[in-house]
Amino acid sequence: MTIEYLHGDVTRPQTDAPFVIPHVCNNIGRWGAGFTKALDGCWWEPKANYLGWKIDGYTTNEGLEVPFELGQTQFVEVDGGYVANMIAQVGVRGRGNPKPIRYAALMSCLWQVFGFVESHNLEVHAPKFGSVLAGGDWGKIESMIDFVFDPTNVYVYEYP
Repeated sequence: MTIEYLHGDVTRPQTDAPFVIPHVCNNIGRWGAGFTKALDGCWWEPKANYLGWKIDGYTTNEGLEVPFELGQTQFVEVDGGYVANMIAQVGVRGRGNPKPIRYAALMSCLWQVFGFVESHNLEVHAPKFGSVLAGGDWGKIESMIDFVFDPTNVYVYEYP
């Protein structure tokens, strides 16, 4: 198993090493519910960059243009590491959309995060992304993480 569960606040990673915090975003440019509230309490950059990506696009440091669409990930530098805005959710959860998570898009995002982790020598510290507002099955997401990141450790935080 590549996942180690920790109790605490993932926005305060329990590490001295550089980190990445991946989380699921929607494909319509809406921010402000769920885990994004916790991010807003720590850093302004993830929200500003996500909303800017929707409006103006996103170009990586390597000069690659990344479209604002399902299956794409934006990496935003914050104090001590990065936040990975993974677009793996169609719209927002509601009566007509009880499970906005899209597993194929999430898998694509996870592979992008894995490549970024490998190239930047980062640790992965994450909430249980995709399993609350996005309506995903954590067991299924956990299996995806194990498949992509094996044998790299991923630290998943359970907020008290």
